[in-house]
Amino acid sequence: MESWQDRVADKKSRILASIPREFDHPELTHSLEDTASVQDVPQKYLSTTELEITALNASALVTAIREKKYTSVEVLNAFTHRAAIAHRLLHCCLALPYDLALARAKELDEHLEKTGETVGPLHGLAISVKDQCRLVGTETTCGFVYPIGSIDKDDAVVVKILKNAGANIFAKTSLNPALGITQSWDLAMECLDFRAAVLEQWNQTADAEKGLPPMDAYIAPVVPAVAPRHGDYSKVRYFAYTATVNLLDYTACTFPTGFVDPAKDLPDDASLVKDAAGESLPPPTCGRDETIRRKYDPEVYKGLPVCLQLVGRKLEEEKVVGMVKIIRDLLEQDKE
Repeated sequence: MESWQDRVADKKSRILASIPREFDHPELTHSLEDTASVQDVPQKYLSTTELEITALNASALVTAIREKKYTSVEVLNAFTHRAAIAHRLLHCCLALPYDLALARAKELDEHLEKTGETVGPLHGLAISVKDQCRLVGTETTCGFVYPIGSIDKDDAVVVKILKNAGANIFAKTSLNPALGITQSWDLAMECLDFRAAVLEQWNQTADAEKGLPPMDAYIAPVVPAVAPRHGDYSKVRYFAYTATVNLLDYTACTFPTGFVDPAKDLPDDASLVKDAAGESLPPPTCGRDETIRRKYDPEVYKGLPVCLQLVGRKLEEEKVVGMVKIIRDLLEQDKE
C-alpha cells in the first residue's frame, strides 16, 4: 500500500508538472529560514505586459479584455506565471489546472471575437479559489491526504456562478486543514445557542429612543498581525477573528488598508503596556498574544499589506460589498 508520504510527494510533483515550462523557475525555492520579503521577486521574472495585467484591479481588467486591449489567454498566462512564481516560493497552490483554464480562455476569446459581446460581467477574469471549492478535473483536498486521487466531476455552486459570469478559474490555493466539521448533535445545538446569543447582542445595538436600527456591521482584524515570518506560523497563528465568522455563518469581506510603514507603524514599548507614544495599552492576554506583539518589527515587515475585514449578518453579501466599496472610496480619498 502506498504510504501517505508517497501520496503527498506525488501530489507536490504533479502540481509542479502542471506549470508550463515557460512560466516555471525551478531556481526559486521555499525556505523556512530566509525571512526576506519576496514581494518584489515577480518583477524580476514577469514581462512588462504581465506586470501591467497583474497590477490591474478586477474592474479595470475586465474592461481591458472587453475593449480587446488584452485577450483572455494573455490574462490567464500573466496570472499563471505570477502564481507559479508564488508557488515556488510559498507552496501556496494545491492545483494549477493550466490546460483546463487555457481551453476556457480560448473559448472566451472566440466568443468575444465572433459576437462582440462578453459572456458576463467577469469575462476573462482569471480567478483562484480555495481548495475547498470543487472544480471539474481537479482534486479537492482541503489540505488532507485522503482525498488525493479523487477527481471532481462537478463544480461547486460558487464556481458555477463565477463561470456563468465569465470568470476563468486558473488555480486552487491552500487553506489550513485544522478546522473540521463535526456532526455531533450536542455541538450543533451549542452552535445554535451561541448564534442566538450573539444575535441578541447584535440587536441590542439599536437605540429605540433615537430611532436608530441595529448596527449594520463591524470591522475587525483578519489576523492579529501582518503575515508571519517563515517558521513562525505555528507560534503566532490565531483563527478566532475568522473562525467566529464561520461559526456564526455571517458575511465577511476582507479589504486592504495600506502597507506597513516603519515611519508610522512603530512597535510598542518593550513593556507591552504602552505604545510607541507612551499611551497605555492592555497587557498581553496570554503567551501567544505576547509572542505576536514581540515578533513585530517594522523593518522586517516594511511594505507588507495590512488588511481588515468587515463583517455583516447572514445573507447580507450585497450589503457588505456595498459598505466595503464605501470604505475603499474613503481610503482612496485619504491618499489624495
